[in-house]
Amino acid sequence: MSNGPVEGVSNTATTPGVLGTNTTHPASNVTSGAQAPGVVGNSTNGVGVSASTQNANENAIFGINTATGAAAKPVNAIAGCGVWGHTKVTGATGVVGSTEPGVNATGVLGIGNGTEAGVAGINNFSATSNVPAGPGVFGSSGWGTGVSASSTEGTGVSASSQNGAGVSASSVNSTGVTGTSTNGVGVSAGTQNANQNAIFGINTATVAATAPVNAIAGCGVWGHTTVPGGTGVVGSTEPSVTATGVLGIGNGEGDGVRGVAGPPPEHTSQVGPWAGVHGIAGTLFDSFAGLFDGAVQINGDLFSGTVTSSPSSDPSSSPFAGVFNGPVQIISLPSLVPSSFDGEVDIHGLLRVEGDLNVTGTVTKGSGGFQIDHPLDPANKYLVHSFVESPDMKNVYDGVAVADSLGEVSVELPAYFDALNKDFRYQLTPIGGPAPNLHVKQELTRNRFLMAGAAPGQRVCWQITGTRKDAWALANPIVVEREKPKSEKEHFESDTRSSIGIWDATKAG
Repeated sequence: MSNGPVEGVSNTATTPGVLGTNTTHPASNVTSGAQAPGVVGNSTNGVGVSASTQNANENAIFGINTATGAAAKPVNAIAGCGVWGHTKVTGATGVVGSTEPGVNATGVLGIGNGTEAGVAGINNFSATSNVPAGPGVFGSSGWGTGVSASSTEGTGVSASSQNGAGVSASSVNSTGVTGTSTNGVGVSAGTQNANQNAIFGINTATVAATAPVNAIAGCGVWGHTTVPGGTGVVGSTEPSVTATGVLGIGNGEGDGVRGVAGPPPEHTSQVGPWAGVHGIAGTLFDSFAGLFDGAVQINGDLFSGTVTSSPSSDPSSSPFAGVFNGPVQIISLPSLVPSSFDGEVDIHGLLRVEGDLNVTGTVTKGSGGFQIDHPLDPANKYLVHSFVESPDMKNVYDGVAVADSLGEVSVELPAYFDALNKDFRYQLTPIGGPAPNLHVKQELTRNRFLMAGAAPGQRVCWQITGTRKDAWALANPIVVEREKPKSEKEHFESDTRSSIGIWDATKAG
């Protein structure tokens, strides 16, 4: 064997310039994990082996393993390779592929034509060491993408780990991991551990974000879509599983879940309405567009289950902080502050309140009544009664009294009656026989009125009504006929089911 350089030249397309063959299997390895090679190149200061070609359709170095059986070594060992590179230099790389700056080419390309991966990265570092282990695959880029993967039918990138991260990516000024798909899912992650998360995002910055409140900054997870009608982030659960689709927890002074409505400043010409949070109820009776277990505070107007930005905003043109298309259930816990709505509230749909409802203003409704379990069949039926309506703020008082020996009845009313009411109306009905002379002998004076004309000992039903004259009633009189606001006139449509017109705020704008 010569100690000098070896040069091989071939003038044919099928014969190599230099051919090295090893047909034995010596006990000692040239390097750990590899048998003695057919060709070895060593250099003290230069390149060990250098190969080049001027044919764009050929390869400067080509390695092939022609064995037909499976490798007997473990999956993480180096065996059965076409090309294998190894380095003992700290911070160096076993195999490096690079391209010229102006050439549109690939540094390293792995093609898996069978069931295995095109490129596999394995780090055999022992988990028992206290020194942090490096990644199986590491991609770095000064400006473009560190690692890019694509697939026509299968998975672009597949990574797994027993105890660490399957995929770990970082970026100084851009995105750590980006997944793009033409027809499938951009990024898919899964776990079989019920105590772990399929996807976990954390922002470890310790300073406050300087971006505006409606800008995307300082997020653990951020989702964005350009599809009309699409959603940036969606969380869902299996139908038979009691779980939460999306959960937001605010452990500090921030919000657990925040929805910001309206376009960014550069798109102010866009027409709303917009929703920061949009809840849609299912078709089942117990499905709710919004379920709040605890205190709820809404600073703004609530139109058709939609919270607008300010109390004076027109719901036909304002951005919305929240939309509830369906029933809304609010349960305030006794230990917490009661739910608070600062502004006008107009709910389009079912509002179920479990507990007392305290209204300090005026209740305006299409109809009203009570619904209770039917006294004769409480398990299967409801009993429903309607309110008694009046154009006045009427108070009704009634009772049954017995006439004295003179056929007179004195009725005493509560001490507050005269201070609360005015414009009294009387109704008298004799029981057991006619009393044609029954009448009000003396009208209300000092909370009393006197009936006369009944038979001695005769029972008499009486009723008296009064119109409220307290301070609140005088300051807030009922306007029986009034003009509709412009926004409600514009969105009026006929409801043939009830032969009345309704304002549909969900179609406003």
